[in-house]
Amino acid sequence: MNISIIGKDCCGCRSCEQSCPKKSITMEENNEGFIYPKINNESCINCGICLKKCPIHNYQNNKNEPEVFAFKSKKASMMNSASGGACDLVSRKIIEFGGVVYGVAYDSEFNAKHIRVENDNDLIKLQSSKYVFADTNSSYSNVKKDLETGRKVLFTGTSCQVDGLLHYLNKGYDNLYTISLICHGVPAPKLFRSYIAYKEKELNSKIVSYDFRSKDKNGWSLSEKIVCNNGKTYYENLDFTSYGHDFLCGYNYRENCFNCKYCNTNRVGDWSVGDFWGINSAHPKFNDPNGVSVVLVTTNKGLELIDCIKDDVDLLNSTVENAKISQENLKAPTARNPIRDSYYSRFENDTDFFKHRTPKKNLKYYLKRLCPKWLKNTIKKMLGR
Repeated sequence: MNISIIGKDCCGCRSCEQSCPKKSITMEENNEGFIYPKINNESCINCGICLKKCPIHNYQNNKNEPEVFAFKSKKASMMNSASGGACDLVSRKIIEFGGVVYGVAYDSEFNAKHIRVENDNDLIKLQSSKYVFADTNSSYSNVKKDLETGRKVLFTGTSCQVDGLLHYLNKGYDNLYTISLICHGVPAPKLFRSYIAYKEKELNSKIVSYDFRSKDKNGWSLSEKIVCNNGKTYYENLDFTSYGHDFLCGYNYRENCFNCKYCNTNRVGDWSVGDFWGINSAHPKFNDPNGVSVVLVTTNKGLELIDCIKDDVDLLNSTVENAKISQENLKAPTARNPIRDSYYSRFENDTDFFKHRTPKKNLKYYLKRLCPKWLKNTIKKMLGR
């Protein structure tokens, strides 16, 4: 059996690996640091289950028209979320009902991995964006175990990871809830680990906490926050960091991201969640400097979730067209830039890669840094952004 038929379209979800009855599939890193399936032909029995459980090989557009909401959690925990706290609020409700939540957290080496959470205190590990490929590990099989004991389960991840879980399970569960993230694309884990090591060297201190989307300084924005064991905290606009700039430009994504089948409004899962960046154009009075989520609800179970949390959230009905105003990945995948051809080889061969990739700070940057927050919000309002 040759499962490389999906080749570069493979999203690395591990559904094939966890479904193989003979355990003939392992996931191995390629030279860029992304995992892909490798088959042991000696133990493979050519059953084809791996292909049947592959979300990419079996992708189907559900052609559902989602209901769209602008979403702001009333919980204080929203300040640790990237935007309006949608995933966090649902997670808290699932745990309140005695359920478990699967989402992405960093381990001690800053690898992003799906973990299992069953208490409120650990939910902070899952909050805020992780702009790197996240490993599902054995989460699919663990989700199945939880479901079969009757517990409510919430699984959050990228659309391909959610679809991978649904194909792995291959049956509906009334106690399963899924939230897919509106995703740009994902860089390689070893690239992010190397960036952390570069920042540790630059700051001459061990990094103990990293956040791509801190609200401490600029509220709802793209703001890198680094906490070091020297007691100091460092902030930077994400688009003026080497890693953040290249991520936002789409220079370093996994190859399948440039041909993503899920970059449209026919979403997978019960909810799809992202930043409602176009809120000032669509619903200016609903804007909030602490963040607004856009939530696309595609199933009846998704509507049930809305009903369960309605007392803890400010909701506003919106439209698909409003959701698409500033969410390009609801329209199409990120375009592949020619820089991607040599990006990872340059990363491997340039000992000062991140230093050389750091954008130069111009007058506009410094003016932006000096501009007080109230003035920034006033300017944005005047420009209708």
